[in-house]
Amino acid sequence: MKTHTKTFCVIIGAIIGLTLSLHAFAKESGKAVIRGKATVTKGIVVLYYGEQGKNLRERYDFNDGNFVVGTELEKPDFYLIYTSDPTLKKFNLYLQPEDDISIAVKNNKIILSVKGSALNQFYLDMSLQYGFKDSNHSDKEAYTGRIKAINTSTLAEVKEHRKILLAQTQAEYLTAAFGDYIQAKISPPSTPLAKTQFADWDLKFVPELTTCYNWIGLLNEFMYAKIDAGELKIHNANNWVADFASSISDQTLREAYIVELIHLMLKEKELVTIHDLAKQSLPLVKDKANVAKINTMLQDANKETIFKNSLPGTDFSTLTFHKPDGTKTTISDYKGKVVFIDIWATWCAPCIAEMPFLKRVEHGMEEEDIVFLSVCGNTKEVDWLNYLKKNNSTGEQLWLPGGTNSPFFRQIAGSGIPRFIILDKAGKMLNPKCYLRPSNPVLSVYLKDLVNKSI
Repeated sequence: MKTHTKTFCVIIGAIIGLTLSLHAFAKESGKAVIRGKATVTKGIVVLYYGEQGKNLRERYDFNDGNFVVGTELEKPDFYLIYTSDPTLKKFNLYLQPEDDISIAVKNNKIILSVKGSALNQFYLDMSLQYGFKDSNHSDKEAYTGRIKAINTSTLAEVKEHRKILLAQTQAEYLTAAFGDYIQAKISPPSTPLAKTQFADWDLKFVPELTTCYNWIGLLNEFMYAKIDAGELKIHNANNWVADFASSISDQTLREAYIVELIHLMLKEKELVTIHDLAKQSLPLVKDKANVAKINTMLQDANKETIFKNSLPGTDFSTLTFHKPDGTKTTISDYKGKVVFIDIWATWCAPCIAEMPFLKRVEHGMEEEDIVFLSVCGNTKEVDWLNYLKKNNSTGEQLWLPGGTNSPFFRQIAGSGIPRFIILDKAGKMLNPKCYLRPSNPVLSVYLKDLVNKSI
């Protein structure tokens, strides 16, 4: 009898454990629903993951003031709800599986109710009180106010999700400071952006920042600005990843940052510098799992054969381009100088966005043995000439016959632009795909290093 009882208890315990496990797993994925009543009869409601205009999850056009939007979640995360309602406007919501949030407007105030509302009402009210880019206070004051509100809240839901809320606040703070710069590198504005006045260089980032949308881009932009402000020094071209990471105080975030940067370099096929950068960074990595990840990525880099026809040392001295006046020039004409080639096209917005940054790099290296070639990849020469005339383009402007369909573009395994290539002083390949763009201030450090080393 005792044996049967014991067996029964074990079975019941296993069932309960399985049930609890399934319940916990179910909360990691599922659908979240947002419904509400707008203050206008007709309009739209759009749910985005991340920034407005990107990663659209659902759109709802309403004609009676009522709306419902929802999305399947792989995990809890922040989403942006945008409306054409002049009162609701747009705001962030932390959505969890099975959330069913109701939105209403009472006395000109947004009221959230039902499941998932308590945490989001707190975050919404806090965000409205301490808004970024608000004329009533500075962004730093808004950030400080938000951090204090989160840390002192006694609301159970806030306590439970405090680290996530702190991370999101840091991400929004960085977005307020650098979001326009990041966007300008994708789609250039009609007028140059003014330099950011951000100066909060001693931020203590929380490791949960990695859960936020585009965290790596935001953190990179923070590092670039820190260099420009003289608050971060790069020791040499092989040490920039380690230098960036060393400025992050939290060990978990520091390691995640290093791993992600190495991953991005592998993804972008930066096969020339990845090993040296990883070597200098590995002493900062303590977690054996992260060390293993980096070593695996380096092994994958060793297996890459994409640049088998344009490996370092490959001679490109006879490569020929057309000048705007109809004459031709070859790489050998620039013998004695390191050659930085920027392949762009008139239809490529990110290419054009990098041009002002390239001019800044070029200006800073006027006394160095380096030449910067802007090589147009348009298939039609006339399109290139028209662009040069319209924009009063200066510098070494060249056209690649055949553009991105040319044998040269195939030889370098061209798959997208902008593309940055570096040749040595004899016209031989140094780097077939430079990961560092002109908008990254580390590029100048890298190029100066190459100029000094190249014979």
